Amino acid sequence: MDWFSDDCRPLKCTTPISATLAQTQRDAVFQAINTIKENLLFLVDLSADDRKALPKMGDKSRAFVSIALEVATQNPEFLPRSFDLDEMRKDVQLFEALYPLLLSLTQLQDLLDDTPPWLWAAKRMQLHCKYITMLKSVVRGQV
Repeated sequence: MDWFSDDCRPLKCTTPISATLAQTQRDAVFQAINTIKENLLFLVDLSADDRKALPKMGDKSRAFVSIALEVATQNPEFLPRSFDLDEMRKDVQLFEALYPLLLSLTQLQDLLDDTPPWLWAAKRMQLHCKYITMLKSVVRGQV
């Protein structure tokens, strides 16, 4: 490895983020989160074991549930008397209403997960590049 290579390009050495998060902004974000929670009081908090026991709801499962609902709606005589078709319809509609929220919040979670490590890595790279530049100067007798 060439420790004195010109590997400290500006993109590696600087972070495009130059921001602060004021307390009022943090408060506004927390208020928004609380508003979301207040509007979704029916959300369930599962244990890890309970979560593992549930079937996964991917695109294929969503399609299957939609088809099953359509078939059940068109053929209610084949359902047990205790089966509540209206409740199933409400569940499917609720899932379809929540799905875009889940996608949006997942994207936000990804951004929140990525930003602090990026800030740290960018700052470390910046310091590393300054050190390498200084070391090059010393080795070349420019200091």
